[in-house]
Amino acid sequence: MKKSVAVCFIILTVVFSVGCSANVCDMDAQIIKHNYVYQGDNEFWSAEYWVNGEGKFTKANGHFKYESWYDNKLTVVYKKNLSDLSKIRNFEIEMKTSTGTGSRQMQYTEDGLRNKVFTLHSRGSGCIESKDEVIKVTVTINGQSQSLDLKNIESVSDPLKMILRNMKVESRKKLFEKKSFQPI
Repeated sequence: MKKSVAVCFIILTVVFSVGCSANVCDMDAQIIKHNYVYQGDNEFWSAEYWVNGEGKFTKANGHFKYESWYDNKLTVVYKKNLSDLSKIRNFEIEMKTSTGTGSRQMQYTEDGLRNKVFTLHSRGSGCIESKDEVIKVTVTINGQSQSLDLKNIESVSDPLKMILRNMKVESRKKLFEKKSFQPI
C-alpha cells in the first residue's frame, strides 16, 4: 500500500512538472495593463482618448507568445455654440495612432450638426497604443481641416480617481452631496 501511494505521488509529481515546464500551468506569464488617457484641444475642439487594454506574454515550447485585448474610446467635443454648426454639410473626425486609423464621416442636408459631442469606439485584440505617443485627431468640416494633438496626461491605475480629478469642483461637490453615492 505504501509503495502504491509513493508510486502515485511520484507519477503525479512527474506529470505536474512536465506540464508546467511545457507552460500548461502558465506560471511564467506576464500581464501588462494599459490604462491611459490622452487629451488635447484647440480653439474650437477638445478631445479625450481612453485606452483600456491588457497584454499577456507567455512562453510555450521555447517560443514567446503575445495576446492582447483593448477597449478604446475617443470623444471629441465642440467648444462653441451648437448653432455655429448649423451650416455644416460634410463632417469627418479622423484619428491616427501607431496602431491604426479610425474615422467617422457624416453628411447633413437640412439643419447641420445637431450635437456637440462625437465618439469613436473600438474594441478587439491586437496592438495597443504606447503611453508616450501623440495621438493625431483631425476634424474636417466642409473641406476645412483642424488638427489636435492628444498627449497622455496620466497612466490611469484608478479610472474613478481620474474622472473625479477632471470634473469641475462644483460637479464633484454635487456628486458627493447625493445620498445615493457613498465613497468606499
